[in-house]
Amino acid sequence: SWRDMAAFTELSDHVMEARVQRGDVYVFWIRKAGNTHS
Repeated sequence: SWRDMAAFTELSDHVMEARVQRGDVYVFWIRKAGNTHS
């Protein structure tokens, strides 16, 4: 869910770059921790 993914990234080293809701679909862009590639 929207809040679950926010909590996941807050409790990890991953970074939520962006998130959008498209109707009934949630789309998340998450940068993996330790990833040096853009």
